[in-house]
Amino acid sequence: MSGFEIVRLCPEYREWADGLVRERWGETRIVTRGRIHDTSALPGFVALMAAEAVVDEARSRGCKRLWLITTNDNQKAVRFYRNRGFQLAAIHKNALDETRKLKPGLPETGIDGIPLKDEIELELLL
Repeated sequence: MSGFEIVRLCPEYREWADGLVRERWGETRIVTRGRIHDTSALPGFVALMAAEAVVDEARSRGCKRLWLITTNDNQKAVRFYRNRGFQLAAIHKNALDETRKLKPGLPETGIDGIPLKDEIELELLL
């Protein structure tokens, strides 16, 4: 778990984070499991260069599970989280077909030209 410090997304990082989401997805609205979320209005975390503060924060709030969703093309994210103890919870096949109904501008292909089709759900039980 070394190498990164995870900190809350504070105002000084918000503009950078929103820009990154816009660069990757075209806007700050994202869709997961058929729901639209505006990332610019959500709390979050930033990985800086040592401890997993997200887990500590979740435990302190009484959470029993951390989960996230990424797309089938994002194998770097899958490896990153699997190396930190997250396990595969579900593969939502063809979920992005429904996402495109809510967000028509979503590209057909993602990283390395892989067709964007599925959502991969990972979880960490606390």
